[in-house]
Amino acid sequence: METIDNLNPFEENRDVFSTSILANSHQLNFDTEGRVTLTEKLIKHTDVKEKVLFVGQGKTFQMWEPLQFKKFSDEARKKAKSERSSLKWNQNN
Repeated sequence: METIDNLNPFEENRDVFSTSILANSHQLNFDTEGRVTLTEKLIKHTDVKEKVLFVGQGKTFQMWEPLQFKKFSDEARKKAKSERSSLKWNQNN
């Protein structure tokens, strides 16, 4: 979200990224025990049947149907391995 906020407000990429990423995000309400109730829309979107996998991503997390995440994760690892030379590390943090 910070990266999107730092883009020029009149730049088309800001609208493209904010719409494609943030427009589909959901604020979840946690009960006093730390549980969440998924809406029907989220259940349908994630194709969750019985179990949901919470995948941490820094300040946020994603919810996946476990088998779907396994497929995505395997492909992401392959891509990350082949693209690792293009990573630029921020030494200031």
